[in-house]
Amino acid sequence: MSDDGEIHSQSTGGIVADHPERPTHQLLVGPSLGVEFNTLQARITPLACWRIEDIRFAFDASFPLPPISEEMSELKKLIDKHTLKDPRTEAPCKPSLSIFGHADPTGNDDYNKRLSGRRATAIYGVLTRDTELWEELFADKSGGDDWGTREIQVMLERIGHAPGSVDGVEGEQTRRAIREFQGSRDLEVDGKAGPRTREAMYMAYMESVCVDGEGVPFSVQKRDFLAKGLDPDGKGDYQGCGEFNPVLMFSKEESEKFKKNKTQRDQENAPNRRVMVFLFRAGIHVDPGLWPCPRARQGITDCEKRFWSDATQRRKFQDSRREFKDTEDTFACRFYHRLASHSPCERAGRPAAGEGWIIRVESAEFEPDDAVVLESPSLGYRHSLTAAVATSDGDFLEFNFPPGPEGDYVVSVILSGVSYIAWRGLHLPSDDKGVQPPDIDYAADAEEPNVYSQFEPDGEREVIPRICS
Repeated sequence: MSDDGEIHSQSTGGIVADHPERPTHQLLVGPSLGVEFNTLQARITPLACWRIEDIRFAFDASFPLPPISEEMSELKKLIDKHTLKDPRTEAPCKPSLSIFGHADPTGNDDYNKRLSGRRATAIYGVLTRDTELWEELFADKSGGDDWGTREIQVMLERIGHAPGSVDGVEGEQTRRAIREFQGSRDLEVDGKAGPRTREAMYMAYMESVCVDGEGVPFSVQKRDFLAKGLDPDGKGDYQGCGEFNPVLMFSKEESEKFKKNKTQRDQENAPNRRVMVFLFRAGIHVDPGLWPCPRARQGITDCEKRFWSDATQRRKFQDSRREFKDTEDTFACRFYHRLASHSPCERAGRPAAGEGWIIRVESAEFEPDDAVVLESPSLGYRHSLTAAVATSDGDFLEFNFPPGPEGDYVVSVILSGVSYIAWRGLHLPSDDKGVQPPDIDYAADAEEPNVYSQFEPDGEREVIPRICS
């Protein structure tokens, strides 16, 4: 292995890597009682990492989308690679895991701490099959992270009970899908996603996305996390770092420019919105009472206690763009810096992901709050923009969406709240081919949005095979 570690896989959805081998000097721990002896304690040093990118979550939310199954299979390989055998019993000794959620340095510190913690909680829940944690996320709304009908629809579709459009609206098709699911699970068939139905749905969804390379479900026992699941709120096992440890900081000039283009800002900031899972040597565990990071649901006070002395300067936009892999001065938390400073997952650049979608629309009455939504219900991808963030191009408004998941699938464009639109096509910025249906003028209504779907080839339309390459 090189001094930089080894990246085993990298995609638009995540990174899996081994850390470089580091010196394993043991620490001498002095006794506190006369009857005790000096003991040796191994350093808590990660040996591998698993990174999940922002694209694997619903926008500004903690719900893991179906394509995360690809990253889950890579995690299983990594865990298996670092599983040892007890020389006495031949029993497997799995590596210890700890999860760190991160947000981008935009907005409110407290909100970003909550969101990053909720994402870490969601991943912990999937891995351990803790449906109670997911129910807490569902019941405890947090700003834009509002689990509801849309998440129910995504789960239903994933587990084979098509709810119709994944639109967040509880219509008859969704209720029928819920009834089908209830009937298959020996639940009361009433078409309502109540607590018992949600619990069964969470488990079915977790089993469908947390799978190995053969599609076989796997899970991680709480005792195989760094604090062994001893703290009821996960201290030491999963936590949110908020916006305190970005891998990228804009320059002052970029920061000012992005104030006028929040869509581009959010795209550029995507590497900061990530969930990191560190793997530690089998047998390494911590006392949650001594773990420095606050719990996922706690505030930022204990985070700030671990800041570098120059954290204020580190968190400022400076004359030049800074990336952790080059400058090593973007993490405000010295504890996290020590854990992650040699991690290939935090030092890797972004993979080539192709360019995003561009939607161009013409309208005489397009108001700033009117929404254009690009979605792929089959993969749970959904992103919406308003006219307020669109770029004006003569008679057109151009909506530049970030890249979505790789692969072939159906996408829909939903135009809502628009009184008049002339549809002018959907195309990639790298070439102007894409789908070009005839121009269609029509009225749209906020309550009944018009939808244009890209279907399988029928001789009349060209299907764009993927939005990332």
